[in-house]
Amino acid sequence: MRSGRWAAAVLALAAAYYLGARLGLEFALVRGQVAPLWPSTGLALAAMLRFGVRLWPGALLGSLAANAPLGPSPLAVLVIAAGAAAAPAVSVYLLRRAAFRTDLARLRDVVALVLLGAMAGMAVSATVGITTLTTAGALPGDQVLTAWSVWWAGDATGVLVFAPPLLVLFNARQQTTQWAKATALVTGTLALSTAVAAGQLPWLFVIFPMVIWSAWRLGLAVVSACLVIATTGTTIAAALGAGPFAGQDLLNRMVLLQSFNGALVLTGLLLAAAAAEQRTAAALSERAGAELEARVTERTAMFTEAERVGRVGSWERDLATDAVTWSDQMFRLYGLVPRSRELDYRTVLSYVHPEDRDAIIASNDRALREHLDTELAHRVVWPDGTIRWLNRRASVVVDKSGVARKIVGTAQDITAARTAAAETRLLLESGTDAIVGFDADGEVTLVNDRAADLFGELTGQRIARALPDLDTGNPVQGAELTGRRPDGTEFPAEVTLRPLPEPDGTFGGTVAVVVARDITRRKEAESARRQLQDEHRRRQQALEINDNVIQGLAAALYALESGEADRAERTLRRTLDTARETMRNLLHNSTGIAPGDLVRRQPAELAPPAPPAAEAQPAAPVTAVIADDSREVRFALRALLESLPGITVVGEVADGVEAVRVAGDRQPDAMLLDLAMPVMDGLEALPLILAASPGTKVIVVSGYGRDQVAEQALRLGATAYVEKGGSTRLLANLLADLFSEIGRARTESPPAPVADDHPGLDQQAELAVTCAHELRTPITALTSITELLLTQSDRLPSATVHKLLGTTARSLRQMDRLVQDLADAGRLLSGGLELLLEPTDLGELARTVLGELGELSGDHPIELRAEPGVVAGVDPFRIRQILVNLLGNAAKFSPAGSPIRLGIAVAGEHVEISVSDRGPGIPAEHRDRLFGKFERLGSTRSGTGLGLYLSKEIAKAHQGDLVLADGGPGGCTFVLSLPIVLGDRATARALES
Repeated sequence: MRSGRWAAAVLALAAAYYLGARLGLEFALVRGQVAPLWPSTGLALAAMLRFGVRLWPGALLGSLAANAPLGPSPLAVLVIAAGAAAAPAVSVYLLRRAAFRTDLARLRDVVALVLLGAMAGMAVSATVGITTLTTAGALPGDQVLTAWSVWWAGDATGVLVFAPPLLVLFNARQQTTQWAKATALVTGTLALSTAVAAGQLPWLFVIFPMVIWSAWRLGLAVVSACLVIATTGTTIAAALGAGPFAGQDLLNRMVLLQSFNGALVLTGLLLAAAAAEQRTAAALSERAGAELEARVTERTAMFTEAERVGRVGSWERDLATDAVTWSDQMFRLYGLVPRSRELDYRTVLSYVHPEDRDAIIASNDRALREHLDTELAHRVVWPDGTIRWLNRRASVVVDKSGVARKIVGTAQDITAARTAAAETRLLLESGTDAIVGFDADGEVTLVNDRAADLFGELTGQRIARALPDLDTGNPVQGAELTGRRPDGTEFPAEVTLRPLPEPDGTFGGTVAVVVARDITRRKEAESARRQLQDEHRRRQQALEINDNVIQGLAAALYALESGEADRAERTLRRTLDTARETMRNLLHNSTGIAPGDLVRRQPAELAPPAPPAAEAQPAAPVTAVIADDSREVRFALRALLESLPGITVVGEVADGVEAVRVAGDRQPDAMLLDLAMPVMDGLEALPLILAASPGTKVIVVSGYGRDQVAEQALRLGATAYVEKGGSTRLLANLLADLFSEIGRARTESPPAPVADDHPGLDQQAELAVTCAHELRTPITALTSITELLLTQSDRLPSATVHKLLGTTARSLRQMDRLVQDLADAGRLLSGGLELLLEPTDLGELARTVLGELGELSGDHPIELRAEPGVVAGVDPFRIRQILVNLLGNAAKFSPAGSPIRLGIAVAGEHVEISVSDRGPGIPAEHRDRLFGKFERLGSTRSGTGLGLYLSKEIAKAHQGDLVLADGGPGGCTFVLSLPIVLGDRATARALES
């Protein structure tokens, strides 16, 4: 409200407060200043509830004006006025927190007004006023309790008596319309109250019937007026000591007065609220009953129409809400359980055949536009895929103003009639496709001429004779199956099977019809078209090779002739990358490369295999053979291998046939095998080499990229795949990883140091080789399973699919563990491993790990012996990593079914976690290398050789250790020791992280 209106409202409240105070002071009982009825509090509370707490200055000014003549001092008067203004403000705050409604139409509102508005809020003004008077010496100490009770009771009574009628006046909806009854009740209350005040009636409670009747029958508007009159009369009687208050002291009169007024006001207000709630509930119930009655009437009409038509479903669409109501039969017509779901127009359309939805929408729009009845035949799709035909009728329901409110109608199943007509048309009009009908036993009952030409005489025979792969129990549409001619030859056929859902004996008991078409020529045409497309694509890529690769080689040659070796090297590397990308593009959309596809028609350089060197060479631990048709490549590979201590090249060959022969003669430990070679390519030779020399590890070295060719080579048994033109260090590290003799020789005889612009490259290359080597198995498994599921998932049993998915999950977990190990190794190589330390219950952590390794316990029962309540400050993620590694190693190297023991015990200031198995154990000569990087101790099982290395480094980071304990024959026991309480250095390091 604006400032002018606000000032006027404040002054009006101040004047009203002053007048109410003067009226209350007429009955003052204590010091001429404390009265048992204070109307001003009710006036102030009602005004603040209606217009806001901003009117509190009005209460302050009114109280100042009323109390100024009474003293006892200006300051005391100001404090008393402040308390008088604060009391209604506090009451308003409490009532709004309780969600108070000013219409007092609920019992909770009346209770809130009594407890919060009257009793709690008015205690503020009484306490402030009595305290002020006592402090100023105007009130003796023996009168404090009596004075406070009179003040508080007067303010509270003023709220309960005068606030409700004012709130009624502010709320125009609560004005009564029964003026005669209201006048009679108010007059009767006035007469009784006057008699009590004059002392003519000694019984206070004779007023109760009038208040009860007015509250129950006429509501708050009348009972509030009666309460004002009644409480005023009783207050006058108490002040004068007349009637029932005669002969009593002040305290007893106040107790009797407040008890009576409180009971009277509570009775009147509570009864009025209860009556209002009852009337509201009755109105709501009456309205709901009317709506229910109307709905039942409409439903009755709908069901009557359904019964008249017979075997139909009825429906109704509310245009206001778009809700749709179906009868039970309507649900069945759509293949649904009756009353199984709530429906709307969009949901109903989703059950309609996609090709018929537009027709239904157009029919509904026309009916709503023209208010016409409509009829339409359409298809519906059941949840199991069955298609049914329905004949749909609809009518528009309009109100008195001509506005459409609903659409009602019926639907009838006409599938049998439509199917019979379709069968007749199919049999009469089909001339190019073979049509075959069969009964419930699979015996052929119908054959047209085209079917007789294609399959021979089939009548009376099994349908499986013509279509052996056909599943007669399930409908199919356009499936490609194998057909069989009379002479037994087979051909590709496109087959559609249409079952008849309600066979009635027509056409000899036919239950389904098969339409078949010979698609041999179409298949041949598609194959020819694919071949032409492949040839065209290869021609374009050959031109690309000519434009990019040959030109790059020419540029490199010019650079060499000019003496610019660095530029020639850069050009050659770019040309090599271009050639690889071209090969990837060439093989990207192909179906795969089979052995024999890479045989060179014109070899790059078909040189005879180089004879062994004349002079005898010292025997080396590892022997190798190089198979490549390029003399330059063989020379480069020989130079690389001869630079590695511990390996000797015992042969060179230039084609696949010679590679197989030399492998059988010399039984090499390793063979570097090219793929594109004359006579026999590497893919053809690979399985023959492994058959001739089972112990040979074949490393494919080719320029065809790492996509399909690499996968094919690894499937055929290759140990690894390396791209030509890559880092020679990568190939050297791969050989060292495969043959420990080379690794030891390199360690014992390190090569001369050379300048290196990239420190740490050996470790990074080592990580890359290990990653490539170990990722091959899970990636190969995932690729195979994915291809199998994509192409054969609909034919595989569910158990097989579940097993394949389980294998996929295990492969993904294997890859996740591998990537985690490699990432942690990389962090260690780059300078350290960060820990996030926190108090951890090691027993609970162990149980969590065992729960996650459920697949492990399937083959190895795990026994956990853990002391309770063992808590240590550790990084739980890293300790979990150690436990997973130790338990995985125990399961990997132990016989199937052997138990694994996991123990947790406190030893002094440390906790020891032990993992024991019954495997072959660790030989004494290998124990000093047990915790080294990439150490697998000659094991042929999968793994990076990083697990124990990382585990020990994590233990050291915790100021602990991981050791192999001394044990008896057979089996291993690894002990992880961790401090229970972290040292200062570890704590500081953890906080810094």
